[in-house]
Amino acid sequence: MNAAAAQARAEVLVGIGDLQFGRPPLRTIVTHALGSCIGVFAWDPQTQRSGCLHYMLPKSDGPQDPCKFADTGLPLLIKGVAPDKATALRLRVVACGGATMNQDANLFRIGTRNIAALKQFLWHFGVALAAHDLGGSAPRTARLDLTTGRVTVDSGTRSTLL
Repeated sequence: MNAAAAQARAEVLVGIGDLQFGRPPLRTIVTHALGSCIGVFAWDPQTQRSGCLHYMLPKSDGPQDPCKFADTGLPLLIKGVAPDKATALRLRVVACGGATMNQDANLFRIGTRNIAALKQFLWHFGVALAAHDLGGSAPRTARLDLTTGRVTVDSGTRSTLL
């Protein structure tokens, strides 16, 4: 296997408004540029099936681009990793982002609204948030280790293991 093929197997990149799934032999799922956006990781410890959603806004206004929005993307994430309610209850769900960026501080409060949408969805769906790094004012990059379910969050000045 050449170096490019090995790298492709090692990491799945999740873009803005994107949803990706993976399981070993892949090593990680990573998402960048989590400012007011939120990255949500779901990991099943039994099957090691994982997914990551990087959503931008709390509520959609139509059927286009469902992964850009919490209300349409979160159900796709959970159902993509957990085919039934029993499996969903054993998921380890971790969320990062929802920062208040300078230009958004008092106007739209997108980060705050994104966090509220996430918590409301999880509460209604009956899935617990195992760990989080939400709010603040720093953008983040987050990585899920597909074999352990641990998420590493890097905000430039600090690195946190969730």
